[in-house]
Amino acid sequence: MTSPANLSTGVTYNRSSIQHWLDTGNNTCPATMQVLSSTDLVPNLTLQRLIRIWSDSSYPSAPPPPSPAPADSPLSPPMTPSPSPTP
Repeated sequence: MTSPANLSTGVTYNRSSIQHWLDTGNNTCPATMQVLSSTDLVPNLTLQRLIRIWSDSSYPSAPPPPSPAPADSPLSPPMTPSPSPTP
């Protein structure tokens, strides 16, 4: 969502989606089913700013995988004993 807009009911929608809803002849709020007193769309500037901040921020994609445990670590898998030489 890059262009959030409010209906007269106070519910926020993606502008292109709610405009399509209205253009197809609907005169109710899809969420509340209230008849709209106005079909004017009001930009939700606060939500738009928050979306922009969120999308501009650099979140790490995923943490790096853990390093293998050292051989002497209690978390390392047990070593299998080598077979004893036969006399």
